[in-house]
Amino acid sequence: MIFLSKETIQNNEFISSYYHFNERLKQRYQLQVTIDEYKDLCRVQFKSFIKQSKNKNIGFIPIKGVNVIVVKERKGKRRLITAMPANKKYKK
Repeated sequence: MIFLSKETIQNNEFISSYYHFNERLKQRYQLQVTIDEYKDLCRVQFKSFIKQSKNKNIGFIPIKGVNVIVVKERKGKRRLITAMPANKKYKK
């Protein structure tokens, strides 16, 4: 049986979040970011909010000159979860 440290599990979750976010960013905005850029983007404040909930926030973050709609964890590591379609309508 193999035991993984809490740090290893958290790193794997971070890398998994990065790959998912980058894939959606490429699909929906034709943009890509490196893992270092992703780390920096996780620290960026929203330019404006669309919706706030108990666990997640949706808002705009500028990425390479484009205002991207992103979902970000509200608690914990505050990772960027996904890039949302630009043409989707959101209820407040």
